[in-house]
Amino acid sequence: MKIRIFLFHRVSPLRDPLWDPMSPALFEKIVAYLSKAYEVVPLEQTLTGNHKPLSKKELCAITFDDGYADFINYAFPILQKYHCPSSMYVISDCVDQNLPPWTYIINHLFIHTSHLSLSIHSKALPPGLSKTTWSSSRERINYARKLSPFMKQLNNRERVLIYEQIQKEFDDVDEPKNMMMSWDNIREIGRNGCEIGSHSASHPLLANKTNELEHELTASAEKIKAETGKFPLAISYPFGNYNEAVKAMSEKAGYKTGLTVNYGTYNSDVHHLFEIPRIELYSESFFKSTLRIKGYIENTRKIIKLK
Repeated sequence: MKIRIFLFHRVSPLRDPLWDPMSPALFEKIVAYLSKAYEVVPLEQTLTGNHKPLSKKELCAITFDDGYADFINYAFPILQKYHCPSSMYVISDCVDQNLPPWTYIINHLFIHTSHLSLSIHSKALPPGLSKTTWSSSRERINYARKLSPFMKQLNNRERVLIYEQIQKEFDDVDEPKNMMMSWDNIREIGRNGCEIGSHSASHPLLANKTNELEHELTASAEKIKAETGKFPLAISYPFGNYNEAVKAMSEKAGYKTGLTVNYGTYNSDVHHLFEIPRIELYSESFFKSTLRIKGYIENTRKIIKLK
């Protein structure tokens, strides 16, 4: 069995200079295209053998990570319009606290603060990020563009240290509340064709979370079961970050499959059930999105790699 699994995060008409959501118009074009070109299947039911394809079309699945409220406001009505099943992987602490993940909060602080300097005391900070005084908000935002991907690579201890310093210094910005779906929202989409899975408890890099790995996997699953009545079948690894220990603990925690951001088509003859690849789609032109959907960008990468 082969399935092309597409990953989305946010669908919203709002613009963001650091992490731009996909517009509802583009999302609808993509969903309309997928519903014609593929058979859109419920991912987890298909992977576990509880759903049989109904046509001879190639299979695809639509997945979302994080649990932003704009899913229910903009994306879900479009999915229902085209009768497309989907899967949503939620961060349980973010739902409980009504706050987005730390990655979004850092961006939010850099965008909205009035400060033009920042003191970060960390030996992990590379020379290219040591200059933390800026002449304009544009310079500050450009700095954030470099800092965010760097922080995703840090171990959790160093990441939290830097994150807390940024929060303390950019004290003129309110927390970005009311951005996440509530458990009522999650139950509603679950009743109407959307599978609910886990994206961990607090969205850390799981491969770096040796002492708290079990908690991240089990606390989220138990919370989802308590709120929805169903134990989640899948764990979507935050940032696609995993290793053998993460795979083993995910299976031990009771999940049936683990989702990565490894680029490519899932092939049941090749891929481990705890290393499911997905193809992320972005806020870009519909033409470029179709190149990703059809695998042209994927194939080009393979050719370049071979050279």
